[in-house]
Amino acid sequence: MYHILFPPQSNRTSWEYYVKATDPDDNPIDLTGCSAVFAVNEKNRGHQRLVASTANGKITFPDIGIIRWFFAEGDMRGLCAGTYEKLRAMPSYPSNIIGGDGITATKENGHVVIDLAHGEFATISSIPISPTNTMLTYDTETRVYANIPSSLLGGAVAGISDAPVDGTLYGRQSAGWVHAAPLASPSFTGNPTAPTPTAGDNDTSIATTAFVTAAVGGGGNFIQSGTGAVTRTMQDKAREVVSVTDFGAVGDDSFDNFAALTAAFSSGHRHIFIPPGRFVSAPGLVIPDFVWVEGGGPGCALICNAATGDFVTVNNDSKLTNLAITHNVTRTGGTTVKLIGNNSELSNFEMIGCYNGISLIGASPAASLTGVRVYNGSMRSPSLSPNGIALAIINYSSPFIDNVLSIGLSGGGSQPTIGIFVGAGDTCIISNCHFVSFSIPLYSSPEANTTSFAAQFTNCLFDSSEDASNACVRLTPSANNSHIKNWTFTNCWAGTSAGFGVKMECSGTGTTIDGIQWCDGRIINLGHIGILIGNGVSDVFVSNTQFAACVDAAFHVIGNAKRIQFCNNICANIGGIGVNGAGVKLQDTANYVMVADNILFGNTVALTNTSTGANNIIRDNPGYNPVSVTTITLTASPHTLTNGPQPATIYVSPSGGGGATLTQGGQTLIGGTDRQMTVHLGPNEAIGIFYTAPIVVTKVTH
Repeated sequence: MYHILFPPQSNRTSWEYYVKATDPDDNPIDLTGCSAVFAVNEKNRGHQRLVASTANGKITFPDIGIIRWFFAEGDMRGLCAGTYEKLRAMPSYPSNIIGGDGITATKENGHVVIDLAHGEFATISSIPISPTNTMLTYDTETRVYANIPSSLLGGAVAGISDAPVDGTLYGRQSAGWVHAAPLASPSFTGNPTAPTPTAGDNDTSIATTAFVTAAVGGGGNFIQSGTGAVTRTMQDKAREVVSVTDFGAVGDDSFDNFAALTAAFSSGHRHIFIPPGRFVSAPGLVIPDFVWVEGGGPGCALICNAATGDFVTVNNDSKLTNLAITHNVTRTGGTTVKLIGNNSELSNFEMIGCYNGISLIGASPAASLTGVRVYNGSMRSPSLSPNGIALAIINYSSPFIDNVLSIGLSGGGSQPTIGIFVGAGDTCIISNCHFVSFSIPLYSSPEANTTSFAAQFTNCLFDSSEDASNACVRLTPSANNSHIKNWTFTNCWAGTSAGFGVKMECSGTGTTIDGIQWCDGRIINLGHIGILIGNGVSDVFVSNTQFAACVDAAFHVIGNAKRIQFCNNICANIGGIGVNGAGVKLQDTANYVMVADNILFGNTVALTNTSTGANNIIRDNPGYNPVSVTTITLTASPHTLTNGPQPATIYVSPSGGGGATLTQGGQTLIGGTDRQMTVHLGPNEAIGIFYTAPIVVTKVTH
């Protein structure tokens, strides 16, 4: 049974009303197939004046649990001003009412208002003739009177006084009248209920918790601006970005957030946000495949609270970006960020206090790591981490490293060992990176039976090796059958080292370095050698590079190195930095070395060549190749004259009617009697001299 107190209705306009039918759990009742009748009766007489039903179409069910009736303006004009009833009694007597279960009783300015469920009382077949302490009400649908028991009535029977008539609303509670909530600004206690408005309602009706939950908590509408925008729920919109704080993370620089961060990362959401704050965690955080963890920029930090252990691991097609990653203890082991998945990414980051900073390490040379990206970051290591590696790249395939600044140490203590380590792999692009204050800013020494192939460095700086035996760039394969091939350095800088700028030298069985290019760079202020090329190295090309203040030599080739070109470089006191001990040094069995078109002015020694290699070429090096004149002592005709590593001009002067013929490769170049002959020889070229009388042969070396 539903009890409704209707507000006043006008008989000059239509009357439309909605009723929501719900079960005890406040769920809408499906009214499909039901019939309904609603009647408006004259008060106390029971005459029907308006009737609406599903049969006459005035009652409809527009939605689940919703009953609507509609009386047109013409229907309403048949009513006179007054009070009508529908299962409602508003008698002027009795003056006192005792409230009971299932009965709503209030007192309104002296009138008792009762909403009754007729089924709860016995029915009578006729109306009593004489007044009794009994009240009757009439069911307009069944047309049966209901007899209200005298136990519900006040007065002489119950001994309960009438409610005050003072304009205040009263209700029954226990054995007396109490103030009901005022109509203006009521203050409720307990758990009062009210009808839940229809979804989308936008008037002054009371918004129940059910209405608010549906409208805001789960089903409120959101429409983006712009043509074509569709309606979405507020909850759906709010869930677009998931924050680690949704899972209990606290950025207070103290609370261990490992459980909360792990729950957020593994929640199944693809975009996880870390707001500004300092989020402390134990090591072992894992970002699953296809998850983007984005920090809130400046002021957002992940903080490792353990000295060892890998802090964050990033898997396939996932990325960690836009935050600081730091530590609140001195790190003595472990890696801060491990990129172990293909197409994983670390970007827009600051890393402070790492031991091993970042690793890009594939499972094996046959299962290399593909498409990893590290860019827009800075790394700073503390003075108490002398053995760490800032960035390790091993078993790689086409990683991209750009705009990373790594500073090993900013004063005092031992420098961390390695800035960037490159192991086995194929094609690595590293650009706009600075590795400063490391014992070895760049180091490569692949594992046995592997090759580090096609690493490309552009606009990079390798600075500050404190070890006289080490180098800013050290390429030294030592494991058996390991190789470094086809590396290029373009516009790179190496210097401020106690040892070497670039050191290329093999050791171990079957190790090689070949196909190295260093172009358009600068190598300065070194305690030992600018570029050293040693055993097992071949096919190196150095050009358009400036060398200054290299204490021993700017460019030094030793051992069995071969096919080395050193061309178009400047070895001098550039910018007043300091002279080189020697511009170029060649020694041991180095062969097929070309030193050409270099400026060698202002060095302590321009060039020294003690190499026994028979095919070296030294030419056109201003500051070295001075003109020298040598008279050649001839052997018996024909005499073979072989030039040295520098260009030369041969002058032949017959005398006393003698003649001479000059040949090369079996072909006559020039001949005659009493005739001056001149031949230009390149490095290591030879000619044959046939003569019949004494002649003078002079060699001018350039």
